[in-house]
Amino acid sequence: MEKQFVAYEYKEVVVSKARAEMVSDLVENFGWEITSKVVGIGKVTYSLKRAYNISNKEKVSALEKEFFDNLAQLEKVNSTKFDKGGTVALTVGLVGTAFVAGATFSYLGGLIALMVGLAVPGFAMWGLAPYLNKKINQKNSEIADRESAILLDKIYKIALDSFNLIKA
Repeated sequence: MEKQFVAYEYKEVVVSKARAEMVSDLVENFGWEITSKVVGIGKVTYSLKRAYNISNKEKVSALEKEFFDNLAQLEKVNSTKFDKGGTVALTVGLVGTAFVAGATFSYLGGLIALMVGLAVPGFAMWGLAPYLNKKINQKNSEIADRESAILLDKIYKIALDSFNLIKA
């Protein structure tokens, strides 16, 4: 029996737990085989191996890079869903606190009309902050979900294209 040439290339990939199963399913379409999986805090590390001489390697590698770039973009889109709402609510709440502090010092100084004039918007801002947080996060979540759907379609198409190149 004649021995054949065998060579492999190796790679480690770190992904979020939320995308781990998707990645484990799709990396095979780029010719990779998962040799080990290490689960960490919020992350999963895959050790991958594939034959060095796969067909259409340059095109497959370019598609693989595009795949991981889109995956990183998907993670970024999903991680920023709730950033703006909290920031706006915190800012409005802090400004409201400044108004209430001004009202307190006005009261201590005997300026009752100024105290009322500062307290009313201060308490209104405190009440408005959670509402703003909810509305802004809801809007950002809808936008992020639309962007995520587009990115997922791209990711699956890239994996399919790579699969077809390897099988060609």
